[in-house]
Amino acid sequence: MTLLELRPGRVALDDLVDGLHDPPTVPARSSAPQPRRGHPLDDALLALPAEHYARMLAGLEASRAGKITCSFHRGDTTPSLQLYDDGSWYCFGCQRGGTIYDFAAALWAPAPSTASSSPCASASPKSLASLPAEARRAPPA
Repeated sequence: MTLLELRPGRVALDDLVDGLHDPPTVPARSSAPQPRRGHPLDDALLALPAEHYARMLAGLEASRAGKITCSFHRGDTTPSLQLYDDGSWYCFGCQRGGTIYDFAAALWAPAPSTASSSPCASASPKSLASLPAEARRAPPA
């Protein structure tokens, strides 16, 4: 049968697929973050649902839809950060996302205006007093 002989509504599906080969099978792609190998706790941390670590790290309780207000950009009054069961998250406001590692890094990263060349530049003597004695010692020269 040629294409000229095909008329709408008059061709059986079997005639169209006759002689076609099955497509090659491709393994399904997972949207879940791929674990970084390097520490035995990596698999355990990456397996945590994002809802759990957002509550533990930032003290934010997710809505029934799995959304929280984003701590990474200003003025987020409507929850725009979506937490997923596979351990990932994505903020539709600031367009950032990732794993537990990315969440913690963004949560505790210094703001660009307060960042300095020394990580201890913003530490006050009062905050240093609460540290154990071995942590307050100057590093060896």
